Amino acid sequence: MTGAKGIEQELRAALEAYLTSYLTRWDLQKAVALFSPTIHGVGTGHDEFVPERRVFLEIYERDFRQAPNAIVWEQSRLQVAVLSDTVGITTCELHLHTQIQGQEIHLNNLRQSLVWKRHESGRWVIEHLHISFPSTEHGQDESYPNKELEARNRVLARLVEKRTAQLREALEEQRQLANTDRLTGMNNRPRIEELASTEFLGAQRYGYPVSSILVDVDWFKRINDQHGHLIGDSVLKAFADIITARLRAVDHAGRWGGEEFLIICPHIGIEGALALARGLRETIAAHPFPKIGPWTASIGVSQYRPGETLQDFFGRTDAALYRAKELGRNRVEVAPNGP
Repeated sequence: MTGAKGIEQELRAALEAYLTSYLTRWDLQKAVALFSPTIHGVGTGHDEFVPERRVFLEIYERDFRQAPNAIVWEQSRLQVAVLSDTVGITTCELHLHTQIQGQEIHLNNLRQSLVWKRHESGRWVIEHLHISFPSTEHGQDESYPNKELEARNRVLARLVEKRTAQLREALEEQRQLANTDRLTGMNNRPRIEELASTEFLGAQRYGYPVSSILVDVDWFKRINDQHGHLIGDSVLKAFADIITARLRAVDHAGRWGGEEFLIICPHIGIEGALALARGLRETIAAHPFPKIGPWTASIGVSQYRPGETLQDFFGRTDAALYRAKELGRNRVEVAPNGP
């Protein structure tokens, strides 16, 4: 079921399941199964602030001991606010009837607001709970008009917006971690392949040029063997910083593997890519690397040819790099069979 109307029906059904398990069936386990692990809330009757799920369980167990009989409930009002596909609010007014110690107990006009969040399994769970008890039982003037309920919904909506923003930030952080090479902070290979594929499709569809540059740290094994892997790591980080500083705003770069770095240059032909690569080689050769002194890089360059596959494109760039190594390293070469 999709759309706001469908989500509203889902929230109504979730509220019905919660009230039935908690009140009519008096089933503690089913009721608390609808709680989010991070649930919190407040009950204005006893001024109880509930900061975590454990405290909710303690309060519910206490309620079950104090009122062991099932509760007959009537719902006089219900408002459902759909904030997003994964967040909603239900605000209802209830009238409760039960027996405690042989006496009939009637609690009218109990107001309850629940913030619901869609669990990754698809079911709805309660993230925040607010209860306002009847004024006859818990102090004077506990009767809230509609404006008060609407104001509470706005407060809860702001709370949900804040929590949603926090969730978005956490998801973005996870996405960044999944796409980033931990050592250099550049795009990792899966991410640079994804970006290259996007530009590749753009070149096929719109006909703009795309070039690639593959950079290899010369004699990198010597660095690790003579100076240790920590120094080797620092050299890779320095290479990444140099490459990143030379990029245009539209370029994409990432660690291709080991001591190799790939640069994807959209909207630039072979001559422009060669100029960028030569400037990069000169910058690297002039850089004073700590502990190891001056160092060099070999670079291969190619331009996408209409009709070739992405693998062919990368293969020609790799062949250009291999040629640069064969010819003595510290140089820029185009693939033997042309750009």
